[in-house]
Amino acid sequence: MRLVAGAVTWLDEVVAGAIVIVVVLLLIPVAVILTGALAAAALGWLVKEDVDQEYVGTEHLELGR
Repeated sequence: MRLVAGAVTWLDEVVAGAIVIVVVLLLIPVAVILTGALAAAALGWLVKEDVDQEYVGTEHLELGR
C-alpha cells in the first residue's frame, strides 16, 4: 500500500484521539483545583473583611493580626 503525501490514515486519527484524551485528562483536574483555590481565596477575603468590620475597636481585631 502506497501512501499519498498528505493522506491521513486511521492510525493518525487514533493517535490524535489519544493525544486529545491525555490533554483533557491533564487539564480538567488542574482547572478544577485552580478554580477551587480561587474560590477559597475570594471567600476567605470576603469573610475576613466582614469580620474585621464587625470587630473594629475591640481587642479581638488586634489579637487576630
